[in-house]
Amino acid sequence: MKRKAVLALLAVGMTVVSTGPVRAQSEKISLVGIWKETVKFDDPNRPDVKALIVYNTDGTLVATEGANPTFKPPPELVASEDIGLWKQTASRTFEYINYVLFSDARGHPAGMLRVRGRYTLEDNDNYSGESFFEFLDENNQLVPGANGKVTNKGERLPFLRYPTPPQQP
Repeated sequence: MKRKAVLALLAVGMTVVSTGPVRAQSEKISLVGIWKETVKFDDPNRPDVKALIVYNTDGTLVATEGANPTFKPPPELVASEDIGLWKQTASRTFEYINYVLFSDARGHPAGMLRVRGRYTLEDNDNYSGESFFEFLDENNQLVPGANGKVTNKGERLPFLRYPTPPQQP
């Protein structure tokens, strides 16, 4: 009886040990979270752009470049934030597409920016990749000569707990 119990416990222990690493290896590394990104243009006369991007678990993303001088529309136009989708396509590879709408001061459509890219996670907190951007007119037609390629570097922003106030002496 004792022998059967020991063999059963040994079998259970071996199963737990043998399935642990398999589960860990099959877990996907994800972009979910908030990232600070640097965008570099091929043209050395264009400044780098900094962006904040939120990758949500449902495959949507929201990004902002703040006062980005590169993609800023003319003064008579207003730009939306970047809204898009992302998808994991391989173990450490992700693709995305996002859009920025432009309108005049009265809300009439004035075209949009479309950006598509592919990133590779270097580790869980850094990615690199490239993106292709193109401007579309108010009829969703490509604006000739208004496109290009950039390189991207992202750094995950960590969650930091609220600080505990120092104790009074």
